[in-house]
Amino acid sequence: MKYLILICLILIILTLCFLYTWWKFRQAIYIHADLNQKLIDNYPLDKKSVSFKTSDGEIISAWYMPVINSKAVIILIHGLTDKNGGKALMLPHADYLTKNGYSVLLLDLRSTGESSGSKVYLGTKEWQDAEASFNFLKTLPENKDKKIGFFGISMGAATAIITAGKIQQGDFVIASVPYASFDKLFSFQLAKEHLFVPLFLPLIKFSAAIELGNQYSDFDPEKLISKIKKPILIFAAKNDGDVDYKDAGYLYSLANEPKIIWLADTSHDIHQEKPEEFSKHVLDFLSNL
Repeated sequence: MKYLILICLILIILTLCFLYTWWKFRQAIYIHADLNQKLIDNYPLDKKSVSFKTSDGEIISAWYMPVINSKAVIILIHGLTDKNGGKALMLPHADYLTKNGYSVLLLDLRSTGESSGSKVYLGTKEWQDAEASFNFLKTLPENKDKKIGFFGISMGAATAIITAGKIQQGDFVIASVPYASFDKLFSFQLAKEHLFVPLFLPLIKFSAAIELGNQYSDFDPEKLISKIKKPILIFAAKNDGDVDYKDAGYLYSLANEPKIIWLADTSHDIHQEKPEEFSKHVLDFLSNL
């Protein structure tokens, strides 16, 4: 009888832990963030509002900023935020890129800003948003024979890697502070919350399978980066509080040449803390394509 009671208690505790984990996971992904109005006000760039449909039916909103005789075209992919985010987060990058002769397209990933959707998929479906952006740019006459690549930050960086690996198109990838896999991301976040990783990791993986699909790990950036045969630039932040900075180094080890990595002595938003150094690395990389 004692053993039965003990087993029942353990099952109850595990059930409660799972329900808590699932609830927290759903809180993180069932969102629709607004655009960051402060950044829009701070960067009054000339923007063309465009939209297009993904292969699975989402409507993606974007700002297109073409430059006459552009050197290349860059798809800017923002990271995850629960408020004040979206394509506006990439305006600081659009600013120095357009000033240096690069056309850019800033997209609202699904469930963000002016795009449709009410759920974030951590890159497992957002790659279709980036794919649709690429296809849209290829239809424009001014981009004929232009190099088009992906530039993402955080979840956007993972999305850039996933997209380039999945569609086998695009001429370059810039990935700032990406996570190498979803399980690595989950483990890092659990440790950050001081939760017992050996207990909670299986529970959050089960939650992810429910919400993202059983095959969500097939979209791990570490499984797709070796499929990219184009130049890649990776950034890591030594004091990153959102992603394990070692993930970037691991992805770099798996990437094909030519490849570059820069480890910055900053927190997650490298550009915000070291804008000149960050932009110089990006522009130097692009100038050598």
